[in-house]
Amino acid sequence: MQRTSPHIRAVTVRAAVALLFATLIGSAAAVPTQAAVLSASCTGTEDVTFDPGLTLIAKPTHVTVNGNLSSCQTSAPGITSATYREEPTDTLGCAAPVVPGTGTRTYRWNAHDVTSTLTYTRTVSNVGGAIVVTYTGTITSGLFNGHTATQIITQTPPNPLLCATEEGITATSGPVTLAIV
Repeated sequence: MQRTSPHIRAVTVRAAVALLFATLIGSAAAVPTQAAVLSASCTGTEDVTFDPGLTLIAKPTHVTVNGNLSSCQTSAPGITSATYREEPTDTLGCAAPVVPGTGTRTYRWNAHDVTSTLTYTRTVSNVGGAIVVTYTGTITSGLFNGHTATQIITQTPPNPLLCATEEGITATSGPVTLAIV
């Protein structure tokens, strides 16, 4: 039986441990980590004011949008509601109370001043006499960053009798849904 010196055994053990360690590190690096999937589903209301009011003639109009997502189911702990506000100016009238476009909308969640910014494309359609406004895009910063989002607001069409008045239509509201996946 051949004997090995203690020095050779120590080098062999160190080499085996180093090889094992390198194999484990390599295997761990090869296994992708799975990020938690964050998502949200919310319902609420959106209130919109127009200044000046909408009439039969389209004109530059300052719009104030206040959204209240009062009921949210999310995968983020403690997030149960959100609000948002926008103040664009568009050329609007009773024939087109909302116009297609692009922009950003920031949701302020109820927990710890957490926000999400949606960069969106807005489309407008008429479904069964209702005006349906759809915002689709990507959350570009904050909570849910990188996720896609769709927000849908349903509004009743403008009353033609109010459109014919000097004051016009100064406010509208409707239900809203938001889905972030």
